[in-house]
Amino acid sequence: MKQISGESANKWIQSYVMKEAKILLLNTHLNIQQIANYLNFPSQSFFGKYFKEHTGLSPHEFRKQREE
Repeated sequence: MKQISGESANKWIQSYVMKEAKILLLNTHLNIQQIANYLNFPSQSFFGKYFKEHTGLSPHEFRKQREE
């Protein structure tokens, strides 16, 4: 994977998960717990920390900011 794309498989997975999370937050009425479950996170808390680590915003803040 890395030889072809220059990115590790882990990086590809992280990128995919974050894109999917953002799409779900912006385009569905699923709550954050449902999104965390859909993306196979062990808990809503873990999903929130992961999301914030990668975007600088909590899932709630991200959704709210985009709605305004």
